Amino acid sequence: MEEHEKIYDEWKKDLPVKVQENFEIICDISGKINSLDLISYLAFYNALHNGNEYSDYREDKHFFVAEAVAIHCLKKPIIEQTIISEDELPFAFEKIQEAALRFCFLSDAISMSEKPMDKSLLSEINLTLQRESANIRNPGHPEHHLSFSKILYKPFNDKIEKIFGFSHDTTIIIRKKIVEFLRKKYATASDETIEKGKVLAKQLIKYKKGVVGAESIGSNIVNLEEVINKREIDIRDLCIKHSLTQLYKNFSKCYVFTVDELAEFCDIDVTEVKNFLNTYSCQFLEIPENEKIYQPLNYLHHKPIIKHNESYLIPSIPLFNWAVEEVYKKEFRKHTKLFDRYTKIKHDFLLDTGVDYFSSLLPESKIYKNVFYYDGENRYETDDIIVFDNYVFVIEAKANVISEKAKSGHKDKTKDHLNDLIKKSYDQAVRTIDFIEIGADFYDKNGKLIVIEKPRNAVFQLVSLTLEPLGNIIPKIKTDDELNFFSEKYFPWIISLYDLISINDFFETPSLLFHYLDSRSRFLEYNDAHIYEEMDLVGYFISRGGLDLDRFIEKAKNEGANYVYFDNETDFINNYYMHLFEGRPIKKPSYFKNLKFKELISKIDNSSIPCKSLVSLKLLSFNRNSINDLMQKIEKIKKMYYKDDELHDASIFTMSDGGFGFTFMIGNDYELLEKRLDQYISFKKNQMFAKTWVGIAEYKNEIRIIKILS
Repeated sequence: MEEHEKIYDEWKKDLPVKVQENFEIICDISGKINSLDLISYLAFYNALHNGNEYSDYREDKHFFVAEAVAIHCLKKPIIEQTIISEDELPFAFEKIQEAALRFCFLSDAISMSEKPMDKSLLSEINLTLQRESANIRNPGHPEHHLSFSKILYKPFNDKIEKIFGFSHDTTIIIRKKIVEFLRKKYATASDETIEKGKVLAKQLIKYKKGVVGAESIGSNIVNLEEVINKREIDIRDLCIKHSLTQLYKNFSKCYVFTVDELAEFCDIDVTEVKNFLNTYSCQFLEIPENEKIYQPLNYLHHKPIIKHNESYLIPSIPLFNWAVEEVYKKEFRKHTKLFDRYTKIKHDFLLDTGVDYFSSLLPESKIYKNVFYYDGENRYETDDIIVFDNYVFVIEAKANVISEKAKSGHKDKTKDHLNDLIKKSYDQAVRTIDFIEIGADFYDKNGKLIVIEKPRNAVFQLVSLTLEPLGNIIPKIKTDDELNFFSEKYFPWIISLYDLISINDFFETPSLLFHYLDSRSRFLEYNDAHIYEEMDLVGYFISRGGLDLDRFIEKAKNEGANYVYFDNETDFINNYYMHLFEGRPIKKPSYFKNLKFKELISKIDNSSIPCKSLVSLKLLSFNRNSINDLMQKIEKIKKMYYKDDELHDASIFTMSDGGFGFTFMIGNDYELLEKRLDQYISFKKNQMFAKTWVGIAEYKNEIRIIKILS
C-alpha cells in the first residue's frame, strides 16, 4: 500500500472518533447554558459580516452551525439556567461554535468517504445537491427571491390567507424587515448594557474620590480596591466590558421577540403575525431524538422559528427567508385543482419574467411567445422565440423543482429531474430550430399565421430557462455531454431566473450577451477546469473585460497542471446588491473599462444594419491595449472631423484569425461615406493580406454603414 493511502485510511478511520468528540462538546456546553441565550448568540455570531464590503468568506461563521446546535437543543427539554460563570461564558460560546463547525465538516467528510468511488457527472451533481442542501442557505439573492415570490404568489393571496390565517404580502413584509428588526433589538440591548457600564463607572469613580461608600456600587465587583486604583478612563473601559459580559449571559434579549414586538415594528395586524409565526414554529421536545442535527434539509427547513412561552427565536435568517414557499407548495399538493393552477401560473410567471429580461437584454428584438407548429397531425408548442440581428434564441421554460428526495441524495430522482429540466426542453428547442430551418409555418395561440424568417448567418441559441436555482450545477455540464442529453450541433444555455436577473442588470449592451455565451462555451470545453457556479463565470467575464479563462487553462496545462480550479468571483456583484438594497450609494460594476469603447459598441448594437453583432463581437475580442489604441485613433479623427467637417478614418489591424482589420470612418455626406468606405477597406484588405476587413461609418452620430469583406 502506498504511503498516502495509509495516511488516508488512518484519517478515515479516525473520523467517527473526531465527530463523536465534537458532538460530546456540543452536548456538554448546551446542557450548561440557557438554551435561548445559546441559540441567540450563535444565530447572532454566524450572521456577522463586513457591512462595508461583501465577502463570501466569513472565517468560521456559517448559518448551519447555529441550526445544528438549535436542533440538538430542541430534541431535549429547554435549559433554563446557565451554570457557567460569566468569565467562562464567552469561551464556552467560542468552544461550542468551533465544535459544531468541526462536527458538520467532519460529518461531510464521513459521508463522502462512505460513498462508492463513482466519478460520473450524475454522481457529482447528486453529491453537490446533497452537500449544499446541508450548508448553502442563499441559492439566489434574497431580495430577488422575495421579488419573484411576491409576483408568483399574488394570485394565491386569498387562498393562502384562508388556509394559514395570514396573507402572502405579510410574509414578504416580515422577511424584508426581520434583519432590521433584530439589529434594532441588538442595538437597544447593547446600548442599555453600555449605559449600565457607564453608570457603574461613575459610581466607582465617586467611590474612589470618597464621595460615596462601597455599598452604593450596586454591582458585584471582584477586587474592588484594585479596580479603583486604575485611571478613570481605564475604569470606564473595564466597567463597559464587565457589563457586556453580562449581555452574554442574557443574549436572548437581543434575538428573542414577541408577536407584539414584531407586529408593531412591521405595522401588521397582530393576529396575522401570530398565525405566521406559529405556522413556521417548532418547540422544545418536538424534534425526534433520532433526528440528525446536521443533514440535507434539516428539521428547520420547514419550521425555521423556535417558539417558547409565546416568545420566538430565528436561528438562521436565510433558512427562514426561503422556507415560506416550501410550506405553501406542500399544502397546495393536497388540493389537485389548486396545485394544477399553481403549476400553470408558475410556468407562465417564469416565461413572462424571463422574456422581460431577454427583451431588456436585446432591445428591439422580435419576440414570438407561445407559438405553435405542426408536423402532420402532431401539434407542438414553443415557449418563446427571440430574434435579434442574426441571433435566434429558442427558449423553453421549465418551472419544475429539484425535489427534497433528490436533495437528500437519491440519484435516480436527480436523473429524473435533470431529464425534465434540461433534456426535454433541449429536445423541444432542437425540434423548433429544425422547423425554422425549413421555413415552416408558425401560429400564435389564436391560430394566426406567424412568419419567422431565418436571418442571414443565423446563430441559434437554445435556452433552458429554469425557476429552480441551478447555478451551482450547470457549470459541471460540459460540452462533451457525459449525460448524453445533447446533439453535436447545439449546446444549450441552461440558466436560472435567479442568475438571469443579474445578467440583465450587468450586461449593458446586446453583444455582451453573445460575447459571454461564446466565452462560456469555450470554458465548458475543458473537463479538467472547475468553477463553482454560473455567476462566477459572469463575475470573471465582467471583472476581466471578457471571459479569457480558456487562455489561463491552456497556460496552466502547458505548465503541467492536471486540474484547474477557479476561485469564486461574485463578491463584487453581491457587494453591489448589498449596498443597493440597503439604499447606500455604490457604482455599478461594468464590463467596459473604456467608456468611449462602450459608446462605440452601443452605437453598433443599436443600429438597424444586419449582422451588426458580428462586428461588435470582433471588437470585443480585442485585448485592452488594442481597444485603447483604437479608441485613441477614433477620438483623434472625430476631433478633426468636428473641426473641419471633412471625412476622416482610423484603422487597426491584427494578425489573429488569419489577419483581421477594422476601419472607422466619419463624415457628413452619406453617399460619399459609403463609397469611400467600400474603396478603403478593399484597398486595406489587399494591402495587408488580411483574411477579413470590417468597416463601419458614423453619420449624424449613428452607425449607419457596416461593410464586411472576407
